[in-house]
Amino acid sequence: MNFLRTCRHLFLTLGCAVPALAFAAASAPRPNIIVLLCDDLGYGDLSCFAHPEIRTPHLDQLAREGTRFTNCYSASPVCSPSRAGLMTGRTPNRLGIRDWIPPQSGIFLRPAEITVAQLLKKVGYHTFHAGKWHLNSRTDGYEPTPGDAGFDHWLYTQNNAAPSHLNPRNFIRNGQPAGPLTGPSSHLVVAEATRWLDTTQRAADAPFFLNLWFHETHEPVAATEEFLALYPDEKNPDRRHYLGAASQMDAAVGQLLRYLDDHGLRDNTFIYFSSDNGPETLKRYKGAERSYGSPGPLRGMKLHVTEAGYRVPGIIRWPGHVAAGATNAEPICNLDLLPTACALAGIAPPRDRALDGANLLPLFAVNRSYVRTRFIGSTISPSANRGLSPSATARGNSSPTPRSRTSNSTTSPPTSAKNKTSPRNTPSASAP
Repeated sequence: MNFLRTCRHLFLTLGCAVPALAFAAASAPRPNIIVLLCDDLGYGDLSCFAHPEIRTPHLDQLAREGTRFTNCYSASPVCSPSRAGLMTGRTPNRLGIRDWIPPQSGIFLRPAEITVAQLLKKVGYHTFHAGKWHLNSRTDGYEPTPGDAGFDHWLYTQNNAAPSHLNPRNFIRNGQPAGPLTGPSSHLVVAEATRWLDTTQRAADAPFFLNLWFHETHEPVAATEEFLALYPDEKNPDRRHYLGAASQMDAAVGQLLRYLDDHGLRDNTFIYFSSDNGPETLKRYKGAERSYGSPGPLRGMKLHVTEAGYRVPGIIRWPGHVAAGATNAEPICNLDLLPTACALAGIAPPRDRALDGANLLPLFAVNRSYVRTRFIGSTISPSANRGLSPSATARGNSSPTPRSRTSNSTTSPPTSAKNKTSPRNTPSASAP
């Protein structure tokens, strides 16, 4: 517990010495912002992150045209807390969301939290969400929706696409069931986004925020024949589906990148690509027969508090501002999205609450002087719910020169399956 007290002390005492560096050039239009978030994609699951087989040509292109971050972290090693951290810039423990949110559990992101979408919408951004949400437990209107979190238009599922990534039937569009849809989930997400961009009434200089949270490569994994055909030598049909699903998601990214190019949006669009946590463990629960994700050289998997639970692929592209074809070892975290988006929009982040993310824009300055003073760390509570101490991991401060990877907590990584008997992780009244 001394470690946890130290973590809390650092969270409460470390200030943010990073200069704001807001996108303040009055003559320059505010950039569009796109978040591309995968589900359970491992650190080693892209060819540009050294997977020996998976073909991801479009994400490889994104990495060549932007910067690849080799020390990119999620806010948690499991889905709902990680997504809550991304949306709010606050470590999930402050939010009372400490584990995945089961359906009908009564758990959701508190309406009092301020999201990146709400902040951007207030200053004229058009806001859109499509894909997995997993920040509520019901989709019938009795709990907050992506619309309540600041999105003008939303197409979402509470958790996974069902019955699989192909031809899902459980999407909700702006509060109403979307009905049966045809195609891979990631392609449907991108198609909804581009259709919205084509049809929404926006001023010529009005920026947009796209929040695209793909279901791939979470179970139930399923790839179309087009992408299975990329791996004819893979004899294990379940693993072949996993490889194909990663390429399927990559093709959806390619469709989005082509749309940006065709509509002259490429140069003024900031893109952040990552994953919500590390890769799922094969057969950890019934139905995880296709979870062949790779942690690469890292130790652990999803839910583990060693590196592979939190450390995920990270790519940022912003032509003319972010170095092309670069690799950066500076630790970053999805908690950084909110303060970075505020800087891009030229606004101040909320000052009435503790924020745990850092503005990343100084990383991209020509004469950068960036020292991270925001501590990267979190806990996960399934073990605590079983009467044990919570597991914790941390990444300390860093300087512009790459640091060696820190060791993690000696606590054994939790490996409990997601199931309906998981205790409710209701928001804590004491969370700041």
